[in-house]
Amino acid sequence: VAKSTPQQLGTFPVVSSLADSTTNTPIDSVPTSQIPGNVDSSTNIATPVTSMSQEPIPMPEPPLGPLPIIVPRFDDESGMSYVMRSFWSNGLSFDRGFKWLHIRPGRPLHNRDLQLIAWTLQAPPAWLLSRLLHSTGSVGNAWVALGSHEFRPGTTLCGRVARLCPQCIRERDYCELSWVLKHVPCCEKHGLPLLERCLHCGDEISWNRPAIDLCRCGRYFQPVDGGVTMAH
Repeated sequence: VAKSTPQQLGTFPVVSSLADSTTNTPIDSVPTSQIPGNVDSSTNIATPVTSMSQEPIPMPEPPLGPLPIIVPRFDDESGMSYVMRSFWSNGLSFDRGFKWLHIRPGRPLHNRDLQLIAWTLQAPPAWLLSRLLHSTGSVGNAWVALGSHEFRPGTTLCGRVARLCPQCIRERDYCELSWVLKHVPCCEKHGLPLLERCLHCGDEISWNRPAIDLCRCGRYFQPVDGGVTMAH
């Protein structure tokens, strides 16, 4: 019986020695100058060089679409409070959410912005229109509007800065619409002055904060005549 040679076994040829797959040249005959990496002259072995950058690779933004979790709405809640709570419930910070929508907070919103926010949060556009400060749409008119009501510039808090009653947000977990009007100095329910700055760090209260009752410095908001406690 004739014996099969290694080259006849199976349907694929058996390579008797390691070789360059592109030229079928034995690897030990390839000049080291052609091998990528750092070559050790004593052993003629190349150490591969990684091309991975040390810089973090930015993750792509997810496509725009309605957020899956819809939070409940309250009749006396401000639009910014509702937007902030909606972002939180869907794993987004305030700033991250607006960046995702390609909307720059800190200025009156345009009609397109309002429509996009309402669609994303799955909220009635008319309801948000009456609770978010927006431009009047008139050329040369610097006034801002809440629904059909117009206000002079400087009489409202627009964008990143917020005011609040520490007692109210602990009881209800949202911010009232009336607090965006600067001529409202106190909480109607508790008679406490509305906070504009954190009593601990002195910074203005921002919508971009870790929790409804928590400052970015890590302290809970307290009434003006109270102390400040550390969050746990």
